[in-house]
Amino acid sequence: MDTSRNRLQSKVALVTGGTKGIGKAIVMRFLQEGATVVFTGSTAEAGQELEQALANQGHEAAFMQCDGRDEQQIAGVIECIVATYGRFDIAVNNVGNTAPSDSALGKVHETPLEAFEDTLHRNLTSTFLSMKHEIAAMLPLGGGAICNTASMAGVRVSSAGSPAYHAAKAAVIHLTRKAAIQYARDNIRVNVVAPGATATERVLSRWTREELDQLATVHPMGRAVTPEECADAFLFLCSDEAASITGHMVPIDGGWTAN
Repeated sequence: MDTSRNRLQSKVALVTGGTKGIGKAIVMRFLQEGATVVFTGSTAEAGQELEQALANQGHEAAFMQCDGRDEQQIAGVIECIVATYGRFDIAVNNVGNTAPSDSALGKVHETPLEAFEDTLHRNLTSTFLSMKHEIAAMLPLGGGAICNTASMAGVRVSSAGSPAYHAAKAAVIHLTRKAAIQYARDNIRVNVVAPGATATERVLSRWTREELDQLATVHPMGRAVTPEECADAFLFLCSDEAASITGHMVPIDGGWTAN
């Protein structure tokens, strides 16, 4: 069922980490609501394939390859958006995952420093660098909306994430709040979404559906959430419907935080 209300009509949005999972769902949802979307990813093939598929569907979306940990690349993406479209309204910072060398079941005393730092860079540093340049671009344009992707691992401790991942996502939440306060008078809203167990491609490649359902028993609703359900939260926070909401953390967790 098409529930589009053109809530992002004429808006220009950036979605980092937008080639799969929650990021891809956000790209699709924003396009359905009338936005022009630029999305990034580290793999050119996946990004170009999605860009072509979206173009075939009549959507205005552009892919730019970008390593979220590389400040020069991030700055270049944002400069290109402003130069191309003359505006920059929305940014979703969705880059982040556990480093390959960082065991999701690892313990603090067993975690190599390199693995800990790699996970922090993929989640916290990438978010900071994106926000730094997004805010700098939005200030002279009169404001905008930024929404970061954290995780329930940054809110509640579970067995499904490494110590570094828990620390990084908690820091993303607090960084969001700091920026929200600093730029509230500049008409730049900054919020963060914290998904619980989510049935993304990456998660389902690591755990079977049965294992994911077991992890999702921490959700009082008794199931994993979907990328599309997460995307709806990002849509609301980035739309004018949330014009007075900033510094807020929205858990998409099937009731976990209330339990």
